[in-house]
Amino acid sequence: MATRSYNHPWLCLSCAWVFWVTLAISISVTWCEKLINTPEISANCGDTHTLICHVTQSMIRDAIIKTFQWEFETTALCKINQNYSNSSIQCENTKTTSGQNLTLTIFNIVPKNEGVYLCKIRTTQGAYSDQSHIKVKECHGNSTLSIDNNTATCSFDQFYPSGVVHWYQGDSNLTEGSKMETKQEDNGFYKIQSELSMEKGNYSQPYNCSLWIPSMNTYVSSQLVVSSSNKGHLPPICIMAVILLRIFIM
Repeated sequence: MATRSYNHPWLCLSCAWVFWVTLAISISVTWCEKLINTPEISANCGDTHTLICHVTQSMIRDAIIKTFQWEFETTALCKINQNYSNSSIQCENTKTTSGQNLTLTIFNIVPKNEGVYLCKIRTTQGAYSDQSHIKVKECHGNSTLSIDNNTATCSFDQFYPSGVVHWYQGDSNLTEGSKMETKQEDNGFYKIQSELSMEKGNYSQPYNCSLWIPSMNTYVSSQLVVSSSNKGHLPPICIMAVILLRIFIM
């Protein structure tokens, strides 16, 4: 009696499916390793911070590296085999017993350095990326005061984040009658200037201009207008008193 032969195409499809799933899982396991151990950094203005992207031997075994770089806002800052430095950044590429490092050092951090830094690697076996976010904290610059024809001008230069200038005379809030201009500079700092026309002869109480930072919910700088013919800066203890008073009013 002849043996009947059966063809089962679905068996081949099943085998193929199992093969690709197994391959995908193995690739996922290989590439699920973290490249960066510092996903978020909180920096002060003027700080120096170093970001290290580490590729393990298991990720590049039997593979040729096509791309390995640090990016910020889609611009490549550091690339493999390109060690260099300038006044802003330094790049260094080193090999270790456990793999390979691409190090990005940022000097004298300013607000424009805030954002997401992306480490990307692409090899003949796949591609992966990881990121670190630098958050710049508040920066306090210089404040100046000038008076001309009963018009007082308060200027706050190189401050971050942006703020609002409030004017007071005693407990009276005069901010509504002032004019304010805000400009963000190339380095990310803000220059904030506000003018107030003072009532001629009304100096029974000094005028005060203070910089309020909404995102911080606090005042960070304050100046005192003593008279129409002179100007002065509040001593530290008075600045604290004015700040506490303003917070209490708010």
